[in-house]
Amino acid sequence: MLKLKPVVYSTFLNTIKHHNACLKARSAFTTDDSTIVSTSGLVKVQHCCSNRYTFAALLRQCKHRKDVNHVHALVIKAGFGLNMSLLNELLRIYSKCESLMDTRQVFDKMPERNIVSWTLMISGCVDCANCEKAVEFFNEMQLTGIRPNSFTLCTILKICVVWPHLGYQVQAHAIKFGLESDIFIGSALVDMHAKFGRLEDANKAFQRSQRDAVAWNVMIARYVEKGYELQALKLFSQMQGRDIDIRGDQFTFATIIRACAHPEQCKQVHAQIVKMGFESDCYVRGSLVDTYARYGNLDAAHMLLDNHNVVAYNAMIAGYVQNGYSEKALELFQKMHRMGMNMEMDHFTFATVLSASSSLAVDYGIQIHARIIKSEFGLDDCVGNALIDMYSKRGSIDDAEKVFHRMRKTDLISWTALITGYTQNGCYEEALKQFCKMQRINMKPNEFTFSSVLTACANLASKGQGEQVCVHAVKTGYDKHVFVGSTLIDMYSKCGNMEKAQNVFDRMPELNVVSWTALIVGYAQNGYGRQALQFFARMQQSGMKPNHVTLVGVLFACSHVGLVDEGYRYFESMSRDYGIIPRVEHYACMADILSRAGHLKQAKNLIMEMPFQPCALLWRILLGACRVHGDIDLGKCAAEHILELEPQDGPAYVLLSNAYAAAGKWSEAAHMRKMMKSRALKKEPACSWIEIKNHVHVFGLGEGSNSHIKERYSKLDELLSQMQEVWPMRESTSFVLHDLEESQEFPFFS
Repeated sequence: MLKLKPVVYSTFLNTIKHHNACLKARSAFTTDDSTIVSTSGLVKVQHCCSNRYTFAALLRQCKHRKDVNHVHALVIKAGFGLNMSLLNELLRIYSKCESLMDTRQVFDKMPERNIVSWTLMISGCVDCANCEKAVEFFNEMQLTGIRPNSFTLCTILKICVVWPHLGYQVQAHAIKFGLESDIFIGSALVDMHAKFGRLEDANKAFQRSQRDAVAWNVMIARYVEKGYELQALKLFSQMQGRDIDIRGDQFTFATIIRACAHPEQCKQVHAQIVKMGFESDCYVRGSLVDTYARYGNLDAAHMLLDNHNVVAYNAMIAGYVQNGYSEKALELFQKMHRMGMNMEMDHFTFATVLSASSSLAVDYGIQIHARIIKSEFGLDDCVGNALIDMYSKRGSIDDAEKVFHRMRKTDLISWTALITGYTQNGCYEEALKQFCKMQRINMKPNEFTFSSVLTACANLASKGQGEQVCVHAVKTGYDKHVFVGSTLIDMYSKCGNMEKAQNVFDRMPELNVVSWTALIVGYAQNGYGRQALQFFARMQQSGMKPNHVTLVGVLFACSHVGLVDEGYRYFESMSRDYGIIPRVEHYACMADILSRAGHLKQAKNLIMEMPFQPCALLWRILLGACRVHGDIDLGKCAAEHILELEPQDGPAYVLLSNAYAAAGKWSEAAHMRKMMKSRALKKEPACSWIEIKNHVHVFGLGEGSNSHIKERYSKLDELLSQMQEVWPMRESTSFVLHDLEESQEFPFFS
């Protein structure tokens, strides 16, 4: 049998690395003296006289910590345990396996260390997210008299994402050691400053560095990321100038295509991409698909799809979702499955298609979740966050919670998605509890977290808790953010404090349609209809275009002030002036305006002439007005429509029964009560709540046995007596629920 020398093993191992031919190599080079284990890339050299080059090549094949430990033992056994190059290779591979403990043990036992050893140790700390240790090693290295090189400084610059103040210190070191113009340092400094929005400092670092293609790409990418598309295009144009030797590569074009402000500009860059021969690059093609889809040109985007380019398919699926074509997004996902692209699907594929499934009536989300479990992305953070969002939007908050607790790592997005899910599903107290848990683990909220938590406080009408969250937002600087500010306006409005809502609005540095709408709706809901209309006029004067929610607030204001003509005028101007097609909520507001004013027949005609099928809500509005105005015949007609749409609707029977009772038709009222009892229908009792010392007390009908409830009713009785002395009230029971005795109808009558 042929005896293989160490140089043969070393060459052979490197061949495995570069050609990925482990299985073929095993069958060709297996001898009595050596065995190659292809499943882990590990070669167990048992009887061969190996050298340090063999072990160095062997370590590069290791992918798991246990394999590295095995080779490490062989290195020590072979007498190379103190060789610096092998120890440095061990530092590198342990860091790659994210085993900081093993990396530290190797580093501590090294008889001497060079700049490579220190840099690898610092890199290992950074890779394991131990930033404090990385800085300690960086400082200790300098105390030993070893000067950092460009690779050391580039490694320590990665920490600046967590510690922004450290960036200027590292930059000072680079200037001190004459490394600021280094290609790698320059690009890293540009990237660091730009990530924190310091684009002026980033540009200075860019101008002082030796600008290679990487530096140009980093600067252009950061301009695009921060929303400075015009500056990115100018820099790209400068890069393409005759006095610059560097030409754009596929990364340049993949970035700059996203900076195009309009479709024509996109076509010009696309033409240049074709000319330069980058159209076949998967990332460039994916960016092209994404850009065309963003501008609604889905046909052009679809033409760029090619087989097995998962980046382009992901962009196309996202484009369909963004443009409201969720069914087409799912069809494309199914096509990927039929084409055998299952192995090429990544977490972006699943996350995007999950967002499409949540907007469809058919529950595809569970089927997609099953595929995710079968794939390797079952515990991926991005996919987990998308699953939480999908289940929350479908109302399955328990399933969303299960996904959250099964995730191997939860980040800010995960917590925010769960809190938002609780808020969307009416679990407001649970949303506040999760926010408190989030704070206890020192997870810092962002503007979206604050917005969801404040929405929960608003729906609980808990001003005390809302103000506590507001203080937290002020401390973190998020109170000036347009999302948080708009939610604060909504919260104070729902708590009835329009003065504070107005103060928040006035302090906001930036206003959008949501901010204006929150204030207009707030004034309308609190009975200040004329103020709501005044702010709508101011909104129009500012040039801000209203959306459909704004118009709901305007019509609601007209309804409560009794402005019938103005309401008609705003309703008719929706499609004419703003291009907004009236929805069911706008028709409901308009029906309410007419009904409150006593124009019941006009309200009925409006409902009957709607361009879509009237829902029970519209007929319920008309029925309530018929009870107030005593139109029994029309009320009966409205009730019939309600019961046709919702046969088990208990409140409809109650409303019609009360209408009969108000008109003195007691036999008809009794008949409605009998029908309710025979069909086992009930009207859910309403409840009220009041906040006392940051604690919300809830009480409702049937809680009279509670001693605290009796105290509250006694106090209300006392207050009502005092009110009657100042403002005498005529006692009336015409609007009281029909199934109470006269003496029970209003416990405060004397």
